[in-house]
Amino acid sequence: MAESDELRRQILENMELRSTEELKQIWHENDRAVWSAMAFDVIGEILQRRTGQLPSQENYEEKLQKARLAQQTAEEETYYSLPRVEKVATMADIAAWVVLAGYLIDWGLHIYDSMFGLNMGNLGILIQNIALVGIGNIISGIYVFVILKAIAQAIYILVDIEENTHLHSMSAASEQKGQQ
Repeated sequence: MAESDELRRQILENMELRSTEELKQIWHENDRAVWSAMAFDVIGEILQRRTGQLPSQENYEEKLQKARLAQQTAEEETYYSLPRVEKVATMADIAAWVVLAGYLIDWGLHIYDSMFGLNMGNLGILIQNIALVGIGNIISGIYVFVILKAIAQAIYILVDIEENTHLHSMSAASEQKGQQ
């Protein structure tokens, strides 16, 4: 016995266990993404034998086209433009690095100015200047850097949450529609 004959026999055994109404519904919905062509052949044979006729079938291609249109419409109904949101997140990420670099340069210039702008005899003032002002500036820069990086990541997380929620609601609606 060939592999396809064995598969057909298994499908036939499983479909024979289903009610005629259930088989009619599967036949009518004609969902080729769920059921194979062989399954439809078997269902057709069983329905022909049980009822003497085959019920009408929905056009699968038309059904697929409607599903694609519904998905496209749902994507257009989002409250944001994904490329724009990604651009804002990328800009926040870049701004974080630019600000950090600016603070580091400012800190370096401050140290340089403190070392060469003052009389080296005032070592206490030099150390105080570097410690209080320079480190304060670098801490401010790091603080702004962390905030901008957090904003960028928060944007990405919110987009992911929205996409997952959107996909979940679409699959739930699809399942509910399939149960009706």
